[in-house]
Amino acid sequence: MEILYDITAVCKELGTTSRSLRHWEEKGIVESTKSPFSNRRQYSEAQVENIKKVIFLRSIGIPITDIQKWQMSGEDIKVFIEERRSRLLSFIERKVQEYERLSDAYMSLCDGNDIFKVKESGVIPNAEQLRIAGECTVSIISGELAVCLSYFSQKMKDYMPLEVFRKVREDTLIPLGEYSGSYTLEADRKNANVVFARLNYEKLGLCIKYVFSGNKLHGLWFNYYGDNQTQIQEEL
Repeated sequence: MEILYDITAVCKELGTTSRSLRHWEEKGIVESTKSPFSNRRQYSEAQVENIKKVIFLRSIGIPITDIQKWQMSGEDIKVFIEERRSRLLSFIERKVQEYERLSDAYMSLCDGNDIFKVKESGVIPNAEQLRIAGECTVSIISGELAVCLSYFSQKMKDYMPLEVFRKVREDTLIPLGEYSGSYTLEADRKNANVVFARLNYEKLGLCIKYVFSGNKLHGLWFNYYGDNQTQIQEEL
């Protein structure tokens, strides 16, 4: 005969509340077994184990909607959490950029400037840097990283040798899905030595920031964007 545990005992053992268990059951991420003698919820061993997983995922910030998707997809939890982590990092970076723009506007107002007067940028795109950024982007897409590495400054080569570069690329591409076959290049409007490459993938977009010193790469950063820059919405 299967052992069933009363909802009160489960809440006490796992440090949760009956309200949370009922809410999660309404959302379909946990299940209970109704007692044949009352309307009280009871839980089997397997159901309790699932509740433990839900509690842990909620404790690291995974929204209920994402837990639903994971349970339905049957994906490896490592892949699922990595994708969530990447989306969250992209969200944080966008918020940091938003804060920096707000701070710039505030300081400009404090200096007595009119922030609504748009100034024309004096930055002229560097054709050679755009060409190199294009070669490096194709190199990163194809995995032929030696091409991109050949444009690294000595400092970059010391910081990111080929094997490290290959591992960073592999870890970066995991959450993206299939490559759509298209990318764009754009010179930064404020900094003459910065070029952005935007790559379209199935699940997320990838932005590569190239920072040049002359015609050598002095810095390279990967950043995600997804769902047309849709922000991550947290749920109870």
